[in-house]
Amino acid sequence: DYKGKQRIIEEYGLNTKKSIALEARNEGKQIERKEKNIAHVKKLMIGLQMSFKEAINLLEIPEKEVKEIEKYFQS
Repeated sequence: DYKGKQRIIEEYGLNTKKSIALEARNEGKQIERKEKNIAHVKKLMIGLQMSFKEAINLLEIPEKEVKEIEKYFQS
């Protein structure tokens, strides 16, 4: 939660604005990676007529990311 993060930030003497910027940047990178993985999976599924499972296995996408990507293809 926010208060817990704030406490940890203060304990380690980190600049709050800097830590917020780093967190936002990391979150942005995760979103970008997810979008790229979705695009790659989609290309394999359409171009090579692979199943979702075949595409994620070929791309070696980690299981924790697969669940997020899978949501996109279920909607």
